[in-house]
Amino acid sequence: MGVDFVLSLERPCLFHTRPLGEDEPSGHAMSMQGLLLSEAPQELPDQTSWEIPAQQLDKLFELSGSLGLEGVITPVQAWNRIVEQYNIAQLPSGQLNMLRSAMVPHIECFGFGALMEEDIFERLLNDIFQ
Repeated sequence: MGVDFVLSLERPCLFHTRPLGEDEPSGHAMSMQGLLLSEAPQELPDQTSWEIPAQQLDKLFELSGSLGLEGVITPVQAWNRIVEQYNIAQLPSGQLNMLRSAMVPHIECFGFGALMEEDIFERLLNDIFQ
């Protein structure tokens, strides 16, 4: 659930994270997409999937703390705040999707990954989960 949440918020970076014909992600090492694509094969047949260890979220969260950003939040930091404050399994159906949808217009790519203003995130979180 967390990986899907983070990836959906990284959508503004999707089409330039790994340019066609290149093996390495392009400047998005601090994103879930970058981590996943650095290990993905060049071509995946339709309906192909692979398991993503939950530790990838933890690793990305640790890395995001080293950015020294003030006033902005990465998608994985947003996910961690949600998990710390709420029991995901007990949230009313659709609330997490409502939050994600509300956040998407506020997410921007900054070359190394996606960010949004922290105060907007907190406002949306309070509006939807309170």
